[in-house]
Amino acid sequence: MRKFFIAAIMLAGVATPCAADDRADIVAAANGLTTAWRTADAALEDRILHTEFRLTTLQDDPKGRRVNLDTREHLISIMSHLHPGDWDDRLSDFRVDIDSNGLATLWARYVFAIGGAPHHCGHVSMQLYKTPAGWKVVSFADTHNNLEGRSVRVVCP
Repeated sequence: MRKFFIAAIMLAGVATPCAADDRADIVAAANGLTTAWRTADAALEDRILHTEFRLTTLQDDPKGRRVNLDTREHLISIMSHLHPGDWDDRLSDFRVDIDSNGLATLWARYVFAIGGAPHHCGHVSMQLYKTPAGWKVVSFADTHNNLEGRSVRVVCP
């Protein structure tokens, strides 16, 4: 029993620094993605997205909530039509869970601005895989709540 307890303590000590380093890299990847959108940098977006990336958004619609799906290729192609400052997605209140095999989930609140004006808000969940090139976003799912002149506190408490 004592050997098991000592081994568990040793393993916990080894995993903690790695998890802290990985957490910072995961948050940096998420912030890098939103920086790519803010700066209209398709090359940066391309480096952060996994080759099998998918986007899912639960979006406000006059007829009710609907799910929209998008691909990596389409999202990157949108960058060719944007200018710096057209999109600004600000993340906050990060929560990160990391699996020892290279899977991470990041959850955060966000406020998305279009052309400098807040447009919608919600929550985002990203799944990332650890690759030899670093953490890559493989899945991005969000709730898209239109502000329509209302405050973020009212629409996305």
